[in-house]
Amino acid sequence: MSDHRVTPSYNVDPSLWNRATTYEELKALLEHKEQYIYIAGDVTIDVPNEKGALKIGSNQTVFSSRSVSSDGGRLLVAEKYDSNADEYPVIYVASGGRLSSLRIEGPVQVSDTAKKTIGIQTEVDSVNVMIDNSEIYGWPWAGVSIKKSRDANIHHNYIHHNIKSGLGYGVVVQNGHATANIECNIFDYNRHAVAGSGGSGEGYYATHNLVMQGGRTRCLPSV
Repeated sequence: MSDHRVTPSYNVDPSLWNRATTYEELKALLEHKEQYIYIAGDVTIDVPNEKGALKIGSNQTVFSSRSVSSDGGRLLVAEKYDSNADEYPVIYVASGGRLSSLRIEGPVQVSDTAKKTIGIQTEVDSVNVMIDNSEIYGWPWAGVSIKKSRDANIHHNYIHHNIKSGLGYGVVVQNGHATANIECNIFDYNRHAVAGSGGSGEGYYATHNLVMQGGRTRCLPSV
């Protein structure tokens, strides 16, 4: 089965790309507000398992080469073997920020865990965040959390094994005043593929997604 990857096109002169091969390099480029940050397809970056370890700023793009012929660069967050819940997002994305063509691997891919880590979360009051053409997996609470953010676009991703009991969302739209377009993704082994908390001003359009048989059968709760 294809995992719905596409071959992306970036209309940016490669001479303007800033390349990162380590967490320290990636964090420094983000803090220096570089607009385009490229992670090569054969690179794995170990990201600390902590709140806001990466903050994608306004109109910044972090991307790799995930395509029909490449798995893409990997952001890897290791599990913490302690009793803490780790109830936080590891990656924040601000208005106009984009994560594209990456593998974003979280710390836990099983349902029986006390951990509550979120992979990617929008900054409060952000608009037009884009998460596309990536593989997102191993996040106990949610792979992608749209929180008090408008017009997020989540498309052409393979989102799987976000499956903690009682949580476990592929994409969750939550805390009210949040909207998202969720389209052309493949979901598998999530407790819920897409969910919302039902807060005021909250909603999503989920179209042309493929929800596979893994995980719970009630995959698209209404809001």
